[in-house]
Amino acid sequence: MKPTYILGDHHGDCGAVLSILRERNIRDATIIHVGDGGEGFPDWRLTTAGDLDRHFAALGIEYLSIRGNHSDPGFFDGKVMLPNFKLLPDYTTLHMNGQSWLLVGGAISIDRIDRVMGRSWWPGETFELREDDHVGLEDTLLFAQGPVFYSRRGHSGLTITVNKQSFSEADGVKAEMTGREIAQLVTDQPSEVKRLQGGQEIVIQPDEKVKIHDCEEFTVLRCNVVGGFEKERTDGEISVLKSNGAEVEVITAPVNAVLYRNMPTRGGCPHLQSTDVLVAIPTGYPGVMLDGAYLPEGSPLLGKVAGQPKQGTIQADGRTWELVSYHPHNGGGGAPWNPSRHGIHSYYTEILSWIQAAAA
Repeated sequence: MKPTYILGDHHGDCGAVLSILRERNIRDATIIHVGDGGEGFPDWRLTTAGDLDRHFAALGIEYLSIRGNHSDPGFFDGKVMLPNFKLLPDYTTLHMNGQSWLLVGGAISIDRIDRVMGRSWWPGETFELREDDHVGLEDTLLFAQGPVFYSRRGHSGLTITVNKQSFSEADGVKAEMTGREIAQLVTDQPSEVKRLQGGQEIVIQPDEKVKIHDCEEFTVLRCNVVGGFEKERTDGEISVLKSNGAEVEVITAPVNAVLYRNMPTRGGCPHLQSTDVLVAIPTGYPGVMLDGAYLPEGSPLLGKVAGQPKQGTIQADGRTWELVSYHPHNGGGGAPWNPSRHGIHSYYTEILSWIQAAAA
């Protein structure tokens, strides 16, 4: 097994390299040069490669070089491959002494403003980062300036990332999943699922089955979100009331609100048989409770229903509405807010009781 030495940045001073090899009696070895050997500069030419090949052969040394950021890319196209002197193309893989070596190579002259094109820097200078090339745990990597390597913690079984959260087989990850199953890792609401692959987003339909690869990433976007609340939930609650004859609807401008129409009155307002009531839907509903109520500006109920009027006005449904500080779930007589039990449908009871109790 021949020893391997790593050398870098001799910038064409090959005489010094050979002197050190002789002084230290380094023979029958492999030298991997990690870039900037003066290739392409005025004093370096193809005859230099031939001379160096003979010198290294006399020492039993194989010299392998990758391209640095101060090298002419034209010499690293695979044509300079002499028995003992080789200039390797970028991303060459070698197998030596039971190891796999990935020699990335390549970079650019970041100081080229002070250099001469074609003599000390070259337009063909580039660096190509090949994303997601898998590297074995025992592989040895060499690279010039620029590449970035990343690793993931080892584990057994499948693990994927959904909305920046990790999920494993213990959470329901399987070798094959539908879009719906992926979404259900983070939400039980109808959602759009996207697989992040090669910098692109690939949509996965709810019933579409896809093979799951370890460490994949997905994005799940919940559908039907309007103004910060779940439209599917509000639609369901509205449907419950409408199915039993209530006149109620959600409006979204200028604020998100539920409009209860023709709520019956009694008692203190004999000439007012019914009234409309507007209730704002807060951002975060149902996690944030419904609270307060608006009556039409000038309503005879203002000052007669519980709570202080003149708490502010808004324009909606072609009218001006005046806010009353009525708080049924916060000291106003109703039960504490429970998002799993209360909602637009149950708030109807609170509004009806509020209106019916006006000046009774």
